Amino acid sequence: MNPTVTWKAQHLRALDMHYARAPYRNRYLAQLGEIYSAPWNKLSDLNKATVQWLLEAFGITTPVHHASDYAARGEPTDRLIDLCQVVGATEYLAGPGAEHYMDKPRFESSGVRLDIQVFQHPIYRQVYEPFEPNLSALDLLLMQGPDALTTLRQTRPMNHSMTSV
Repeated sequence: MNPTVTWKAQHLRALDMHYARAPYRNRYLAQLGEIYSAPWNKLSDLNKATVQWLLEAFGITTPVHHASDYAARGEPTDRLIDLCQVVGATEYLAGPGAEHYMDKPRFESSGVRLDIQVFQHPIYRQVYEPFEPNLSALDLLLMQGPDALTTLRQTRPMNHSMTSV
């Protein structure tokens, strides 16, 4: 991260300008500004702080673990299985398409169930029209505020948006 570039102020100004009409702008942009005001040497540290802030803002209390804190094998499937086992997970939720490259039998034999997420994007009012899916978690938060998590969960089918492979 280059401390001589004023990217923090530029980014916050852009967010402030583009979300001027967002109902929860004042509530959340000030908090994001506090994160930006800290001295960050590594982008990964800023990212961790931002993700933690978003989790708290959405009301998500699921514990977060960092893969770098654990020893795991290098091969991708083995690494995922090792990480699941070390934190006591019995299921691994993968993104769409994972059924084409992930080794389901290895997951099953390890005792970790492989599930594929079937995400259905919620539609909510945005600052600009037409609706733009997959914009950002911040967009949803600034527009829905405390109802953001409920908005996400309303699109989840009864099987929690997963299919076992």
